[in-house]
Amino acid sequence: MFWRPCKLRRSPPKPAVPEGTYYEYDDESAIKPGAIVLHPKFGRGRVVRVEGLGEDMRLDVDFASVGPKRLIAKYAHLTVVSG
Repeated sequence: MFWRPCKLRRSPPKPAVPEGTYYEYDDESAIKPGAIVLHPKFGRGRVVRVEGLGEDMRLDVDFASVGPKRLIAKYAHLTVVSG
């Protein structure tokens, strides 16, 4: 029995920054402390702190199911339930 080296298949490189943003809301001002949001994995939560603007916006959200999380707003897939 002889072993032959196999050719490795490489997947195309992923872009360093994903295309587009993932906001589920039209107005950044909807995300403010006290706002109730929904996250696809963590469920319902309350925004505790907002830091930065636009592409650099970071959020501290306290989720009922998993506790506090720090999220980058443009990747969080949040839906604002109430402000």
